[in-house]
Amino acid sequence: DWSKYDDRLMKAAERGDVEKVSSILAKKGVSPTKLDVEGRSAFHVVASKGNLDCLNTILVHGVDITATDAAGRNALHLAAKYGHALCLQKLLQYNCPTENVDLQGRTALHDAAMSDCSASIQLLCDHGAAVNSKDGDGRTPLVLATQMCRPAVCQLLIDRGADVNARDKQSRTALMLGCEYGCKDAVEVLLRNGADVGLTDGLGHDCAYYARIGDNIDILALIKAALEDSSRGRRNLQHFPLAGIELELENQDLKDRMREVQEEQRMLLDRISGLQLQLTEEQMFADDLENEKDELKKILTTKEKQQEESLRTIEALKAKLKYYESLNAVCFENPGKEDLLLKQGQALSCEFLFFVPISLQSRSMLRPLELSLPTQSPSSEKETLKKELESLRSCFGAAKEEISRLQRELALKGSECQALASECQRSKAEADGQIRQLEDALKDVQKRMFDSEGKVKQMQSHFLALKDHLSNEVASGSTKATEELKEQLREMKTKYEGASAEVGKLRNQIKQNELLVAEFQRDEGRLVEENKRLQKELVRLETERDKRGRNVEELEGQLRETAAKLAQSVSAEKFENMKSLLSNEVNEKARRLAEVEGEREKLQAEVVLLQRESESQRAQLAQRVKPEEHEQMRSGFEQRKEELGKAISELSQKNETLQKELERLQADNKVLKQQVQMLKTEIKSQNVPLKIHEELKKTNDLAVGDLTKKLFEITKKYNESKAEAEKLLAEKKDLSENISHLQAAYLSPEQHKKEVEALKSNGIALEKQLITELLNDVERLKQALNGLSQLTYTTGIPSKRHNQQVELLQSQVKTLQQQLADAKRQHQEVVSVYRTHLLSAVQGHMDEDVQAALLQIIRMRQGLVC
Repeated sequence: DWSKYDDRLMKAAERGDVEKVSSILAKKGVSPTKLDVEGRSAFHVVASKGNLDCLNTILVHGVDITATDAAGRNALHLAAKYGHALCLQKLLQYNCPTENVDLQGRTALHDAAMSDCSASIQLLCDHGAAVNSKDGDGRTPLVLATQMCRPAVCQLLIDRGADVNARDKQSRTALMLGCEYGCKDAVEVLLRNGADVGLTDGLGHDCAYYARIGDNIDILALIKAALEDSSRGRRNLQHFPLAGIELELENQDLKDRMREVQEEQRMLLDRISGLQLQLTEEQMFADDLENEKDELKKILTTKEKQQEESLRTIEALKAKLKYYESLNAVCFENPGKEDLLLKQGQALSCEFLFFVPISLQSRSMLRPLELSLPTQSPSSEKETLKKELESLRSCFGAAKEEISRLQRELALKGSECQALASECQRSKAEADGQIRQLEDALKDVQKRMFDSEGKVKQMQSHFLALKDHLSNEVASGSTKATEELKEQLREMKTKYEGASAEVGKLRNQIKQNELLVAEFQRDEGRLVEENKRLQKELVRLETERDKRGRNVEELEGQLRETAAKLAQSVSAEKFENMKSLLSNEVNEKARRLAEVEGEREKLQAEVVLLQRESESQRAQLAQRVKPEEHEQMRSGFEQRKEELGKAISELSQKNETLQKELERLQADNKVLKQQVQMLKTEIKSQNVPLKIHEELKKTNDLAVGDLTKKLFEITKKYNESKAEAEKLLAEKKDLSENISHLQAAYLSPEQHKKEVEALKSNGIALEKQLITELLNDVERLKQALNGLSQLTYTTGIPSKRHNQQVELLQSQVKTLQQQLADAKRQHQEVVSVYRTHLLSAVQGHMDEDVQAALLQIIRMRQGLVC
């Protein structure tokens, strides 16, 4: 429950009023760690504001030093966050733990790294704070300092043993975040301390990618220079192929020795840090002893003052006792001398007069004045004497009672004085003993401090001697060849680091290739499923083809009958010419219909629709239309069925070609798997020369440029084909509208002539819009159809309306055939580009843009196949 004292304590802590804080803490039930509605407490406010005096007052009063606020931060977090090094030091002296974390998983060292306070970081590291601890996002203090652009803090953390290449949960290093946030100084510090430029994050992005995101030219130049240095180290590796094994062995030996030296150095540093911690603890213990000594001295002085005051009170009581004893003796011996004694009593201090009650005070003090009056008589004087005697007797009784009371008080005070004296002696003896113990402990602490300082100096000298010894061993090469080998060893080390980075890149590329192969396998599975579906469709189409074949045979019989009739009415030569012309035209149309591969499902749906329409129209036309026109439409639909049967046969051939293409793709996939396996073995053996790798890289760059150009062209062609497809859909819509117009034309014989005229006008408009490029063929087709119309007119069959419908349908078929031919050509181009991409992927020349383009091409191919 938040009380008024808690509110006053919070306000005093915010003002920094030490006396007010101390007085409020003395109240009962007041806690400095109680949280308000904002999740703060007086203890946390004092730590965040850096008020050292208030913090000392609260710590002396006694407080839970690990208490947290609403965000999970304790006082050490807040002092480190706002850069109050003195408060931080005081909290560490009270053994505040450094490993506690807040709700974000951050320690006090994380907050100190973000606040750019070097003193706080040094204090925390000296007291054992983990320099590589990670927060909830996996970020170390070095990563946060780099992100906040604190180069001095970065250098201090690295000197304290921070991992330069530590990663967060997204596998990003401090160098990557420094490049992203544009902190040039921090990036320079990291590169100077050996940060790896070739590392990549979880998405495969390196430091150069983050430098480009940060849009800082200087940082990008630094990263490029570091990459060039690493690549130069890899190129220098080729100059020493023969001495590589020896250098590696020597490098391994030196690494082992360096590791041992580093372990010894780490052990020495741990011992030094342990001794320093012990020294600080002993200093704190000595300070505590000094404080206790001062407190005991204060207690001793207060006891001495109390003893002096008790002695003075005893002397005063003794003087009062002597006065009352003398007064009692005089009253018993000579009652007439009471006036003299009273006059003498007036000379005493006023402190002895208050023992006599005011109501019982004698008027004897006024007696000389009364005696000096001349008007007083002896009787009145006797009465006054009697009254004075009575008053003296009553005063004597009161004085006697007062004497007994004072004797009792004197006995009590004597006993208290004796108790105080004994307690004073005891406390003095205890204080002397504690002082002697403190002096002994202080001497012991000083001795241990001297011993620890000697040990530290001895360890430092031992460490320096060991370092000199190692440097002398390293510098004591007997010949010039050893120096050259060591120089080569350093170069070899840099080259080895570069080679390891290159191996990491190759591993990442292998992973990407494996992902691409898995994508190909999934595509293969989809192709197999598509093949199964096509086979089922083929079976269905074959059954329909048989049905169409029977219908075609019937139509051929009817055609032979009509041909016989035409032979009777027309000369044989003219009939043969027209027949050859029509057969050529039919062959040409059949050749063009063979290219209508992707539209087979639409055509089949259209056939079903036409069958239904023909059946409905037959029922309607039998009642409303002349038999001649009915026969004409039936012959037209049968001819359409014949053409569709041919188209279905061509589609079956296309299915076979697709199966062959699938088999070829499976063979190519097997070849790709073999090549990928060979590539894996070659990469594992690491036998690829660097020169070949550079040549492959150049060819890869050229291929990437070509692929980008081709990708641009392909996207352009894809957009064109998409526009053509939309145009095709619009034409299909027009065709459906024409069919609906035809259906509406057969509704009643009265509207027959009007609809015929409208269809003529529509046919002429469509003929002008859709057959501009094939004008000669259309003219030739018109001549043949006009001849056919004359023949049919001589035989008595009206076919003018039929000719218009045939012309309209043939013009639309031509446009569809042209668009499908363009789509097929674009499909072949996409397949060729796809093959080149596959070959590039097998050879390992592929980047992210090419992979994205390849995936887009695969999806385009799947869309075209479907």
